[in-house]
Amino acid sequence: MKAGKGKAGEIFQQKVQPILKAAGCDVRFGMPRDDACTRVVYTTGPNFAKTEVSGMALGNYDAIMCVGGDGLVHEVVNGLASHKDGLIALKTMTIATIPAGMILSFSMLISRIWKRHDGELVWRLRPFLRCMASRQ
Repeated sequence: MKAGKGKAGEIFQQKVQPILKAAGCDVRFGMPRDDACTRVVYTTGPNFAKTEVSGMALGNYDAIMCVGGDGLVHEVVNGLASHKDGLIALKTMTIATIPAGMILSFSMLISRIWKRHDGELVWRLRPFLRCMASRQ
């Protein structure tokens, strides 16, 4: 099932990617895990994100950005929890959520403010951009 009727990719390309590029992030699609860039991965089915996150090398990443619905955030958190260094992963990894689903009850729960406009999108990206800035 696709979040928000499959709009996550469109939201990323039209709204999120320009902000990342303006912040100086080197955005690449499907690059090797050890490359120093903002790596973009589109999920292909159930548990894809969980599998991807549970096997990632924590030292190679500063943050995880989820553009999708509650299911994607759920998979990412569960992937961190099932990582071989799960406790460290859950304590240290920044997760930025860009809601693109239909109901978004979890995203609304963890957000202090919920509005769909570009100012909110920038606010949601702040933790991710802070991680990227500290890396440079």
